[in-house]
Amino acid sequence: MTTRPHAGSEMPVRLREEDAIWGAFILPLDGIFPQETARLDFVARQPGSYFLACSRQKHLITGHWIGLEVTDGLEHAVATVHEDRFPPEDPPGRP
Repeated sequence: MTTRPHAGSEMPVRLREEDAIWGAFILPLDGIFPQETARLDFVARQPGSYFLACSRQKHLITGHWIGLEVTDGLEHAVATVHEDRFPPEDPPGRP
């Protein structure tokens, strides 16, 4: 789901439908399981900083989110991974 950014001290244990910005979430909110897929389509309505977060209970507070920056003037989404922001023992992505 897309949400507003949360500081570490204010991250909720569970995200709810009303926490989603632009109605961008998948059901069930408990998420998908390994080997399952889901598609999240949405149109960003205003520039700013957001989270693309897992809504499964406790996943937000354990780091299952990525920062999402929405800027004016883009025709297509662009993903940038800043590998220098990850500790060597916890690299981004999955094997």
